[in-house]
Amino acid sequence: MVALNAGLCRYEIRSLRVLADPEPTPNASPYEGRSQQPLLNWQGKPRRALNRQAAGGLVPDPNGKPVQVCIGVDGKAFEAKLIEGFQPQPRGGQAS
Repeated sequence: MVALNAGLCRYEIRSLRVLADPEPTPNASPYEGRSQQPLLNWQGKPRRALNRQAAGGLVPDPNGKPVQVCIGVDGKAFEAKLIEGFQPQPRGGQAS
């Protein structure tokens, strides 16, 4: 909804980074079960498994990239847009 209606949000610029810490278990597999992926990365070094509990999380970091973050949504406007989206649309080009 926000991708199509950016005005629904209240924004702030925040410096963030994405967590990509290695798995704390040294023998962790980078893949679930059997995989066709090579166990070496593009540099010829062993792949590291990501910490599944934290991987991909966003955390504040003063040295991170400044990004625009939606910190609040206009609930009434969101609801109105949602209801509008479910309204039947007339089909063009058909005779009545």
